Amino acid sequence: MTELERILKVVPQSEHSLIIETHSPEVGIVLPTIRVCAFDHAMEIEVIDLGGVKHIIVIRQSGDIEVDA
Repeated sequence: MTELERILKVVPQSEHSLIIETHSPEVGIVLPTIRVCAFDHAMEIEVIDLGGVKHIIVIRQSGDIEVDA
């Protein structure tokens, strides 16, 4: 078995958000995709697993953290 070449892509979506993907030329996306958005009083991290299921983590300015709320 050989190691897959991995390419990390960081793609800006707007001034306040970006997407991070890990690709392999052999198989396409090899790790979950991460989207990060910054708002006035919170940051949202969205993780889309390889099965297409979306998980959302919200980190509020107060320090409160919500997962899949």
